[in-house]
Amino acid sequence: MVGIIKPLLYLTIINITICYAKKPKTIVGGTASKIEKHPHQVSIHWIDHFLCSGSIISQNHILSAASCILFELGHIASNLKIIAGTNDKWNMLLLGQVKYVKYVIYHEEYNPHQQWKNDLAILRLESPIVETRYSLKIKFWIRQIPLNIILSCTGWGDSYNNEGTETSRFLQSIQLNIEKQTTCERLIGGVLSLNQMCAEILHYHSAITLGDGGNPIVAKKNYNEILLVGVVSVYSGDGSGRILIFTRLRLYDVWINNIIKKY
Repeated sequence: MVGIIKPLLYLTIINITICYAKKPKTIVGGTASKIEKHPHQVSIHWIDHFLCSGSIISQNHILSAASCILFELGHIASNLKIIAGTNDKWNMLLLGQVKYVKYVIYHEEYNPHQQWKNDLAILRLESPIVETRYSLKIKFWIRQIPLNIILSCTGWGDSYNNEGTETSRFLQSIQLNIEKQTTCERLIGGVLSLNQMCAEILHYHSAITLGDGGNPIVAKKNYNEILLVGVVSVYSGDGSGRILIFTRLRLYDVWINNIIKKY
């Protein structure tokens, strides 16, 4: 068995529980980013509600976090769609590609009760994304991750104004450092799996809050190419929002490729 598959659009025929998805986690205090710098990034929506982010890994597949789209094990948000090719999550100028989701396949060993172990899901689209400079698949970082590497996380979150905060329409980016596993385990009060890592946000006024599951963690291979290192799972329990846990993809390439070939 390679994953748990849930069709989304035929709920009158197949008995699937429909549930409300979780409140989106958001990046707070990030830097505005153009979509051409992150053409793999998509926003994921339940009907007209923004849920979280994902990454294009083929013209027909989006990689995200299981915790983003599952309310609880076996219960998913129905009628999902993605918007690609725009840094505006609401697609107000209609510049993005809107694609509806046919299937959700989440990892068969995903367990939110074990520190969100195997927190991955793949969305199979009804029709393929048209590749442009604003909508491109991303390759994986398959080597060991150096501890001194600077990582980037992109997503949609909160921007500060004089009145407080407002939900940002536009893509934001923050920079991260790899954090020691022992520090992270102390903060969450549990043990992480070998496929999970921790990162700390570099800038003092930036943070992650509830709902950023699925945000891509990327690293530069060279000046012109970025690679997908991991997928954001949860933030730490210290309340700061400055330390997050992500699923590193290095050991999931076989699982991901099998899903892409099968579906």
